[in-house]
Amino acid sequence: MKLLCTADLHLGRRPSSKVPANLRGDGAALGPTAAWRDFVDLALREDVDAVLLAGDLVDDDSDFYEAFGVLWGGVKRLNDAGIRFVTVAGNHDGEILPRLAHAIPEITILGRNGTWERVTLTDAAGTQVDIVGWSMPATHHDASPFEKAQPFTRERPTIGLLHADLNQANSRYAPVREEELSALGYDAWLLGHIHQPDDLASPPRIGYLGPPVGTDPGEPGPRGPWRITIGADGHVQLEHLHRAPLMWQRATVDVTECGSVDEVTQASLRAVAQLHDHTLDHDEPPRAVGVELVLEGRTMLGSAIRAAMNESSLEPLQIDGGSTTTFVYRMTDNMQTALDLEQRARQQDPVGLLAQRVLTLRAGGEAAQELIRRARPKLEDARSSRYFSPLRGPTQLDDDVVARNLERAALQLIDELLKERESA
Repeated sequence: MKLLCTADLHLGRRPSSKVPANLRGDGAALGPTAAWRDFVDLALREDVDAVLLAGDLVDDDSDFYEAFGVLWGGVKRLNDAGIRFVTVAGNHDGEILPRLAHAIPEITILGRNGTWERVTLTDAAGTQVDIVGWSMPATHHDASPFEKAQPFTRERPTIGLLHADLNQANSRYAPVREEELSALGYDAWLLGHIHQPDDLASPPRIGYLGPPVGTDPGEPGPRGPWRITIGADGHVQLEHLHRAPLMWQRATVDVTECGSVDEVTQASLRAVAQLHDHTLDHDEPPRAVGVELVLEGRTMLGSAIRAAMNESSLEPLQIDGGSTTTFVYRMTDNMQTALDLEQRARQQDPVGLLAQRVLTLRAGGEAAQELIRRARPKLEDARSSRYFSPLRGPTQLDDDVVARNLERAALQLIDELLKERESA
């Protein structure tokens, strides 16, 4: 059995204004409408048995008529091919989706009114899978979906479909704990709401699908639907298909070794061109790629670089190749002033004291070991704090890791002190 699934389509939403006007048009070629049409085309081409959507098909109640027109054509094509359409409602479409389903009866909504509901899908070979879903009853829902009702127990391969906030106890969007989902023993839990896709290719397969297209720079990286295969033995397999019409990426240039503004310019152009070429290698390259150009490193040319390179001067930069256009939408300045640490270390002030410690760390020896020894417990405390526990970091705080953290913190603090001194 084959299924195709996605979430957070947000029909009615337009691509960001960061997309150049000559590419943006009316938004139909790059936004959710284009992603939906491609989703339907792919479902038909792959002859899937059903499509699953984890909520927020529509962006807003005011998008009813636009969403109806777009959805109706796609759902009819799927239905004519014998492909089932199964969805749950999210916080954006908890009220509008039932109205759309009333007008388009081929849409199956699971779990209306905050209840759990199950549907069994069967393919031509007799392979079966249960889809268990719960829909957001309103724009906000402060309680867990498990508070008043429990999902069904697993009787055969089972996939959960849910629009909720995972591991966020105080959320107003159906907060649910991963432990609750895992305890049910389902083969996968496919979630909507957060737009960053998780790694669902391997167990425990509990996480967010992400939208089929990122409409603004806050959704960087590959996007697209997921293909689910259920074998005759009940084994469930998921694969993320990167085929969004619009993608947002980052190109980073280290200016430390650049001796002139022209060298920085050339390095920036190469970085954007390399990213463009890499994008063309995708199985389904996007129609447009928005690039954030990040300049970092230490240089004495910061002012000259900023004068020569800014967002307004970079706006015309577009690379056309194949069916993809790559454009720079923003330049982020992470450059820092080059430091003569030896000279700074001779100062008897906070900057001088910090510079002395950086040189001590780099020199190694007993004094460096003493700094590392004193810092390690504080770093351990920070790493074990519940505020930082979700962040991925090194599993062991060896001497090199502690030293790198200390040096980076000292250099950042030196830069801040020097900026304050200049502004004063």
